[in-house]
Amino acid sequence: MPDDELAEFLGWVKKHHKMVRDGKAKPAVLGFGFGLGAHKMYDYNRESFENQAEAQQVIHTLKSIFPKVAQYQEDVVIQAKNQHFLMNRHGYMRWFWDITVGWAPGQRSGEHNQAAIAFNPACDAHGIIKDAALRLAAGGYTDKYRLINIVHDELLFECPDAYVDECCVTLVTEMERPSDVLVDPEVAPGGLVVKVDLKVGNNRADVKEIAI
Repeated sequence: MPDDELAEFLGWVKKHHKMVRDGKAKPAVLGFGFGLGAHKMYDYNRESFENQAEAQQVIHTLKSIFPKVAQYQEDVVIQAKNQHFLMNRHGYMRWFWDITVGWAPGQRSGEHNQAAIAFNPACDAHGIIKDAALRLAAGGYTDKYRLINIVHDELLFECPDAYVDECCVTLVTEMERPSDVLVDPEVAPGGLVVKVDLKVGNNRADVKEIAI
C-alpha cells in the first residue's frame, strides 16, 4: 500500500482491533525485533500468549513475513562476535564478549546474543527521543511547557493551561520531525518519521488521546 493508504488502514485497525493490536501484536513485534526467543516472549507477556508454543508460532510467522529482519539479526550477531562491539548511527557503542554463532535450539547461546540484536533498535529509538528533547530544550520549550519527566518513550509535561494548545502542536511537530540520522534510500529516503500519540489531561488517570 502507499504510505497514506497504509496509515489510514492501520488507524482503522488501531480503533477496531485494539485488544489484538495492543495486547498481542505489539508485544510480539517488539519482542521479535529485540530478538526474544519463544521462552522469554511468553514469560514476559503471559497475558498475551496462551503458552510458549503460541509464542513460537508467532515468531515463526514473523520470520516468514519479514525475512530481511531475520537475516539482519543473524548478521548483526556475527558482526558483534567478529569485532566485539557495535556502534550505531546515533553514536552509541557497546562491547560484546559472549556471542555464539550458529547455535541450535536447546543449546546455550551466548549471553550477549540477544543484546546484540536489540542494540540498534533500542538505541535508535532513544536517539530519536533524545534528539527531539534537545531541540525542544534549545527552543526554550522544555521550560515554557514544564517538562517534568521522561518515562521510557514518553515526554511528560505539566503545561500551564494558557499554553496547552500551543504545546500540543509544538510537541507533535518536533517528535514527528524526520530524523537527520536514520536515513535510508529504500525505507526512509527523507529520514525516518515516527508517529506519536498525544494525550492531555489534568492528571495521569484522566488523560485522553487527542489528534492534531
